[in-house]
Amino acid sequence: MDLAVELIEFEGDAPVVLGSLESWRDDLVNHESGYRYDMIAARGGAADAAAWSLAFCRVNFDLIDEAAMMLVHATTNVDYRDFAARLHGRTKDVDSGALDVAWSDFAGGSVQLDRIDEAVLERLSGSWVGEH
Repeated sequence: MDLAVELIEFEGDAPVVLGSLESWRDDLVNHESGYRYDMIAARGGAADAAAWSLAFCRVNFDLIDEAAMMLVHATTNVDYRDFAARLHGRTKDVDSGALDVAWSDFAGGSVQLDRIDEAVLERLSGSWVGEH
């Protein structure tokens, strides 16, 4: 979602994508927070997960924005059941066109994505040495 917002704000600027990918790898290697656990959860498939996630955020951006505003403007805690009921069945599927556009946004970032996936696979194999 962060990347989708940055791409909207910076009109699809490629350095935004590359900068995000470098920060993802930095989180994986050097930080216990950030996107480390998301990268590990992708189990070596960061490119696929990143492209699908970006496409999902784009096709559902209005719904995500509505959900965020619901939380931001709530005067009390939002009950999960109410929140889920309001959004239930409203997400749009990622189609091949949206996925192709997302993949094109990562073009030129394949080296960074490969480095992320290599580091994740190294970590999962138990041979993690990390970089500091």
